[in-house]
Amino acid sequence: MSTVKIFEVGKRYYMRSACNYEVVWVYTVISRTKKFITLQDDKGRVRRRGVYVYHNEEHANPLGTFSMAPVLAAGNMVSDEVISNDNTKDEVVEEEECNTCLIIPIK
Repeated sequence: MSTVKIFEVGKRYYMRSACNYEVVWVYTVISRTKKFITLQDDKGRVRRRGVYVYHNEEHANPLGTFSMAPVLAAGNMVSDEVISNDNTKDEVVEEEECNTCLIIPIK
């Protein structure tokens, strides 16, 4: 029988969006029991979620359970790499090249 990867108190874990790979959420495990973990995000919000095992790894759903919900896995521990809090890319658009048009069809 293989060993199950578990969430550890004080460690940081990340998850990515199913729709946009550049969107990353980082959570710190602040406490845990056998079936629940308490998570804190980088903005200080605290959430308590149930833990389940899938493919020998603990998982949790910090944002809830819905069709495209990101899943936090115990194997996705934050390494020494820096994950940016700002996932947006700054793009410079010249004013003369920017033409915005909104077309609303009328029935």
